[in-house]
Amino acid sequence: MEGAPEPSSGGEGTVRVLEYALRRVVLETDAAAPAFLVTSETHYPGWRVRVDGREQPICYTNVAFRGLAVPAGRHRVEFEFTPSILWPSALLSLLAWLPFCLLPFL
Repeated sequence: MEGAPEPSSGGEGTVRVLEYALRRVVLETDAAAPAFLVTSETHYPGWRVRVDGREQPICYTNVAFRGLAVPAGRHRVEFEFTPSILWPSALLSLLAWLPFCLLPFL
């Protein structure tokens, strides 16, 4: 785990999927002790996570996957993909297509 605190041993808990979409994953965790949640999905810059509405850092686990420390108790964990390059890229694409769309009217 890169940049993560050393997880405590023996922490067991449950994870339930509440919502699973292309750019959003919502989980509910429940653990008696602080735990470390690891997903089997590739981490890519632009993913953000909030635990009970508070943004938390995501750590790389097993070289390519997402992970984060989760406190004891029941918590809502929301992953959301909002890359900073999305809107500038969309604007650039629109500007590039604009001349082609206007060409028939010239």
